[in-house]
Amino acid sequence: MTLNLSLVTEEVAICVTDRRLSAPAGGIVSERGNKLTAFTCQNARGFITYTGIGRDDTGRSPNDWIAENPLLPTLPFDQFVEAMKKMADQRLGRLAAQGHDVRHSFVLGGFVAGTPVAVMISNFESLGENGHRAQADPELSISYCLPSPDAKTSTLIVATGDIPFDRKGRIEQIGRLAKKGAKPGELRAKMTKLLRDVAYKADRGGSVGTSVSRIIIPRWGEPEMDIDVVGGTSLLEGPNMIAPDMMIRDFYIDVSGNGAASRYSRVHRKALIKERPCSNCRAPVPEGYHRCGRCDHPVGG
Repeated sequence: MTLNLSLVTEEVAICVTDRRLSAPAGGIVSERGNKLTAFTCQNARGFITYTGIGRDDTGRSPNDWIAENPLLPTLPFDQFVEAMKKMADQRLGRLAAQGHDVRHSFVLGGFVAGTPVAVMISNFESLGENGHRAQADPELSISYCLPSPDAKTSTLIVATGDIPFDRKGRIEQIGRLAKKGAKPGELRAKMTKLLRDVAYKADRGGSVGTSVSRIIIPRWGEPEMDIDVVGGTSLLEGPNMIAPDMMIRDFYIDVSGNGAASRYSRVHRKALIKERPCSNCRAPVPEGYHRCGRCDHPVGG
């Protein structure tokens, strides 16, 4: 599991999600899992995040499933959502037949023709529901949250994944701050802090990592996207982006000052970014990170 926090108001959609991939039996597989996609389709734009399956039996992530479907961004939003469900049902059905735990949720937040909307596509939870079902349903279900008649108080905050019970009050507090008109940057910082507190409570060894991907999408205007890494990084990775006639995946910016270095592999047809075991705790440390996300040991120290 991971932890995603998604917030949608009348004026902004914000998502903060950790970047750790962990094994079902425990243990850290990677600290650079990309669980965020920015999308534009025929009549909507927003973000997609997910929890559950990190990689399938072919090594592809749910972000890859989305990026590899060129039809999605050409559709109106309701058909976009239905197409995502159908695509994921096929992928998860194959994994279920192999005996995997296929509990999985996508959350979409954003604006349809300027109107805020949040959608969950899940086989074990739904919007407005407390708790998770222990077993996955045979198929994913779609639940929508649309604005209330009083649009000025139309605010929804959704947490999916590894959500400690004692953090739910703080999640609700962020929602109240949004209703009071808190600035997007302040809300993003609060969401980041909450996610980090969950990671530190598990001594940074659980399923939630300290490195996070973040996006702010205003109702009108350009999105803001970044990653926030404890200790800093010289390799900035962004979310995937899909739109009609455009797809960007495995996006990164090298700010090390050591000159441009291409990590594109013609064999794999994508950028390959290395992770090396920490010299102190053996957890994977992505290229560019200044400290280990598991034990805070300096890279090269």
